[in-house]
Amino acid sequence: MLVVGAFSYSAEATDTVAQEVINEVKNIEAEYQAFNAKKEAERKEEFIQEKANLEKEVKELKEKQLGREELYAKLKQDSKK
Repeated sequence: MLVVGAFSYSAEATDTVAQEVINEVKNIEAEYQAFNAKKEAERKEEFIQEKANLEKEVKELKEKQLGREELYAKLKQDSKK
């Protein structure tokens, strides 16, 4: 009887330890997922800012190109006179 009681107690203790380990692993996984989500959000924000900067740069370059084309057209017209 003592042996059965000791075995039963040992099994319960093992179950408790196993459950604690499982809970800790779940907590770690949740923290990891939250960390990844935060990093992904940060990267997304960086890409959005980079996109805005590139769009601004493209706009400026197009304006310069348009200005050059207008200047070239004016010079061409002036040279015909």
